[in-house]
Amino acid sequence: SGSFADASGNGRLLVPAGTPTYQVAGATIGGFAAAKTASAWTPGVGMGPTLTAAIGLTLEVWFKTSVSQDSYLYDCMESGDLKGYNIHLTAAGLEASLGGPGGAIETVVFALTYTDNVWRHVVVTMSRGASDVLRLYVDGTVRVTRTLATVGRDATATTDAKVGAKRSGFNPYSGS
Repeated sequence: SGSFADASGNGRLLVPAGTPTYQVAGATIGGFAAAKTASAWTPGVGMGPTLTAAIGLTLEVWFKTSVSQDSYLYDCMESGDLKGYNIHLTAAGLEASLGGPGGAIETVVFALTYTDNVWRHVVVTMSRGASDVLRLYVDGTVRVTRTLATVGRDATATTDAKVGAKRSGFNPYSGS
């Protein structure tokens, strides 16, 4: 309960509206392992416990900007063995990456013009099965599907996630 500290050192707090839900169980497609909801967020806010990616994963963000940028909407990628996941804006569009043991990273890329100052809804899912599949949805439509090279990869990071910047504090997001 309470506010979330700003891990970027900018002194901003994420103050939840209403009663946020905190849940630690493993993620399922369409669900969250550590759901933290609020009416708004401030770039660079650390989000605490990470999602458990061992059984599947769903990440969801909304964003709106008029600025072309190289920034992270969500980052939970460890710097050492690169386990984790992120959603990254580039000048060319949108990337979602999933890391795993040994530093192998799987990335999906979607060319997207996002500088139109329109709200965008982005969802990234990883589903488990005979083949693990990474999907990137933009505004309710599957834009990219990728069968992962490694079945059963555990991308669970042991580090805190960060919304609105890279975990290091670099590449901050500029927009709503």
